[in-house]
Amino acid sequence: MERMPVKSSVLIAKGYNALTRELELEFKNGDVGTFKEVSPGDSIWFDEQESAGKALWAFRRAGYTFEKGEK
Repeated sequence: MERMPVKSSVLIAKGYNALTRELELEFKNGDVGTFKEVSPGDSIWFDEQESAGKALWAFRRAGYTFEKGEK
């Protein structure tokens, strides 16, 4: 999945695959994590937020499943 850079104090990049509905985040410490079952509209909402870190926590609070992946 291709990731695009984001402005954030905790994230480096974000990618989205509309076919699998996965939103992938790369953290500054090298970790990668994936939110599952993210709609295209919610991915766009994430992109439009002023803070990618705050958007990340909004997704967590909304109940999206988050899986930590390999570095």
